[in-house]
Amino acid sequence: MRYTFIFLCIGIIIFSCSEGQYQQGAEIYKYYCSNCHMEEGQGIGSAYPPLKNSDWYQQNQDLVACLVRNGSHQAMKVNGKLYTAAMPANPKLSAIEITNLINFINNNWGNNLPDVTLIEIENQLNSCK
Repeated sequence: MRYTFIFLCIGIIIFSCSEGQYQQGAEIYKYYCSNCHMEEGQGIGSAYPPLKNSDWYQQNQDLVACLVRNGSHQAMKVNGKLYTAAMPANPKLSAIEITNLINFINNNWGNNLPDVTLIEIENQLNSCK
């Protein structure tokens, strides 16, 4: 009986962790990002670039954490189109939250990018210029 209870608890923990694998990232995206990049990552006209099928996003995974944390006022060329609207900084997001956000984006809207680890994101954040 005791072992059944232990296995049941382990099963619940494993199921609950895998069930909402990108849930926190989705919530962060909705709160901080969707106003500009839109609900489905398609961006807004010539103001804010898409994250869906974005060549820049796919080719610059090593810069994304710093971009999320510090924002940018630099023009950015995405899918051959120039975007000049500033991206606001999100200094209150923790490394874990940024990791979850990036993993959510990496696995949605047709993006098929590998998950990033907390250690990778912490290293990126430590090297931000």
